[in-house]
Amino acid sequence: MKKKHYKATNAIFGKIGRFVSEEVLIELVRCKSMPILLYGLGCFFLPKSDVNSIDFAFRRFLMKLFKTVNNDVIQDCCNFLKFSLPYDLLATR
Repeated sequence: MKKKHYKATNAIFGKIGRFVSEEVLIELVRCKSMPILLYGLGCFFLPKSDVNSIDFAFRRFLMKLFKTVNNDVIQDCCNFLKFSLPYDLLATR
């Protein structure tokens, strides 16, 4: 599932690159690649290590998008764009 998420995210980056704003990229990934990452996870109890692994897969996308490795910057960007990480989405389901 993470492999397919990376493939879908890289396809989005490959098609439009850095020609659009971050908001558009986030929305495309939210609609196209986030469902791939979360498909079927609502019916399983996941250990904390698996949830962290899924979150890391998505944090890597955000690190690539915002060109940073600082988790505080990533969290601020998520808050500013009103974007939830997979862990938060799984907790609300």
